Amino acid sequence: MLAAAIRGAAGGMNVSAAQLERFLASALASQLLPAGAVARALAGIAGSATPSCDCDVVLQTVKRTLIEEGNLTAWQSEKLELDKFRGFYVGDYVLLDHVTSDAATVTYLAKHAKDGRRFHLKVTNPHPLKYEVEPLAN
Repeated sequence: MLAAAIRGAAGGMNVSAAQLERFLASALASQLLPAGAVARALAGIAGSATPSCDCDVVLQTVKRTLIEEGNLTAWQSEKLELDKFRGFYVGDYVLLDHVTSDAATVTYLAKHAKDGRRFHLKVTNPHPLKYEVEPLAN
């Protein structure tokens, strides 16, 4: 169904629909997008499609539309493009952006799923050290 919608929106363009389909399938699997967001993004490219468009142009247009509508952040869209669609939810929080990392923790910009308040969410690594530290013999 998604492939047919992409091919219909792409029209006669010389587009590798697989890459675009993979991105949108990841976005849907992540459960980040509200109902109708994909249809609006595809409708946006259908109206402006020309035969000279390529996959990168179409994909960037869809990503830009989803970001401008507030459905995704740039960080989320980068992860989805790499087929990483899991891990955007931590409890009641939605991860919006990566802030910083160190050996033991990763800090994300997150928002509460229900009320939308924004927080810095620090996630600790259960195994921060690669090697156990041995005490020095005296």
